[in-house]
Amino acid sequence: KGGTNRFHGSAFEFVRNDIFDARNSFALTKAPLRQNQFGATLGGPIIKDKTFGFFSYEGTRIRNGMTSTVNVPTATMRQGDLSSLLPGVQLLAPVDYPGAGLKAGDPIPGNRLDTLNTEDPGAINPIALNVMNLAKYPLPNGPGNTYVASPVAPTTQNYYQARIDHNPNDRDRIWGSAYLEKYFTGIPPFTTLPLERNITNATAGQIGLHWVHIFKPTVTNDIRVGYNQDKWDSPNPSDPSFTHVTQQDLGFPLNGNQPTFGQLPHTGAGIPAFTVAGYGQAGGIGFGGPEMFRYAHYELGDTLNYVRGRHRMAFGGRIVRFHQDQRHLEQARGGYDFSGQYSGDGFGDFLLGYPDSAVREIIFIPNKDQQEFYDRANQYGVFAQDSWQINPKMALDIGLRYEFFAATHEKQGRVANFIPRGNEIVRVEGPGGTGGDPSPSGTSLGTQGFNIDPGCLCTRPHKDFAPRIGLVIRPAGADGRTVVRAGAGIFYSKSVENAFQALQFNPPWVYTDGPVNTLPVSLGGPGPSFDMTNAFVHLGGASNSGYAFDVNQKDVTVQQWSFDVERQVTSNLMASLTYVGSESYHLMANPYFNGARPGSGDFQSRRPFPGLIPTSADPAPV
Repeated sequence: KGGTNRFHGSAFEFVRNDIFDARNSFALTKAPLRQNQFGATLGGPIIKDKTFGFFSYEGTRIRNGMTSTVNVPTATMRQGDLSSLLPGVQLLAPVDYPGAGLKAGDPIPGNRLDTLNTEDPGAINPIALNVMNLAKYPLPNGPGNTYVASPVAPTTQNYYQARIDHNPNDRDRIWGSAYLEKYFTGIPPFTTLPLERNITNATAGQIGLHWVHIFKPTVTNDIRVGYNQDKWDSPNPSDPSFTHVTQQDLGFPLNGNQPTFGQLPHTGAGIPAFTVAGYGQAGGIGFGGPEMFRYAHYELGDTLNYVRGRHRMAFGGRIVRFHQDQRHLEQARGGYDFSGQYSGDGFGDFLLGYPDSAVREIIFIPNKDQQEFYDRANQYGVFAQDSWQINPKMALDIGLRYEFFAATHEKQGRVANFIPRGNEIVRVEGPGGTGGDPSPSGTSLGTQGFNIDPGCLCTRPHKDFAPRIGLVIRPAGADGRTVVRAGAGIFYSKSVENAFQALQFNPPWVYTDGPVNTLPVSLGGPGPSFDMTNAFVHLGGASNSGYAFDVNQKDVTVQQWSFDVERQVTSNLMASLTYVGSESYHLMANPYFNGARPGSGDFQSRRPFPGLIPTSADPAPV
């Protein structure tokens, strides 16, 4: 808010503490809590009657224990004795164990994986044992097999706000405001590696300038300039420099069948996440940093107001410039899922080393070990509006707005899309493409004959006209007790930027490698085709998934309309009846457009686009 000719100020403090709290009924002990919110304001004159200032600060400090409960295996189970699961769960052999005389699908006697390992050495995967020991997988500390903890999550926030108002003369009013926020938070490990640091440092800032000029009593102009920026950074939470555990410490070989940092096997990204059905997550945090985000918006707007007789008119426009820079590699450490489909228990599959699926990302940007992209976009809008007091009984508002949301372009041209053509799906690339070649010498596939913008691999609508109308009627005139209102309008907004950003996670820059293991013998399959020691049997030869975006995606459109009748019944009683309607279309949706349809026949033939991408159209088909 603005200042005045006198100085005014305030100060406050708000405190919460676990001393005043009761214990969470699910926690073993009272969770720690320290919460302090404090601040101050000061406003007053800079130049009397002309310039005024106002400043405020608010700080927040929170140290809050978050109580969670999960099942974890007991010490006996970690040694391979899963007999406690009987009689409810009978473990089965995922593969043949000749030393124990077992065939795939046979019951494991007594659920004793330790005995199985003695009879058939190596049956228990040594990586699983190392994960539990080196990554400090917790033991139960509550009833049954439960582990209960209240790790403390820190939050530190500082807010600064300032505003200056300046009145140089009777015709001008100028004011500006600034806002700055600094934010730090961390999510403590629960069952994963205790030394991991899942933290975020963020800064948000905003500056706005506003100038109103009075040309004459019937003509005024209002110009606005704004800038805001958000940035946050999250370091690698599993950096071995402070966790002191690497993939190789767990027993993973240093070869191309592992999660990679950049394009090569690594020792510096940390350890994977092991998701075990029915139990707490083991190993590392998995999905997350290192991440870096920088968002910036630049805005210029102007409105001219003109009064003529019974008309109050407004004309104006707005230009917005959007920047978004990101650098990250969420799957640098990879992840392994153990559903229990092979042995009959998630922890059993984990001990034996057979995941049902795994995931990693491989980056093929020259000289980079993380994905980087730099998005740029513009938005333009103009409008005209007239508020017409037709007579004392009736007023009409009419207006028209035009919006144009220009295509988002990635600064380096690193985008790729998949477009159906005939019974095939063809990959197209932005100008920064390399034709599927992981080397920078490759040539972009281009738009392959499609009439689309090569920068965004899409088209943009140019007919976003948005009319609005409103009507107010007082049937008995200004002194009447009944008012009737009606209105309608059309509104546009651009599809979410995340849809476009997904195109930057396609080949030839990012390969999302997510192998799915084969079915167990008990379900008619051949049994697992890989274990977690070498889950990724190729490096860059193909991608198991990709992202597609409708090249003709329209802008989100919303139509709204309303009708309202109000009646003053008595001096202190009013009744109203209102109807409001809304319809939205062109909403953002990216379904899996080439999934096989239900029915008989082989899987590929039941896809809407069953043809394989020919090598001539895509040197590296997916």
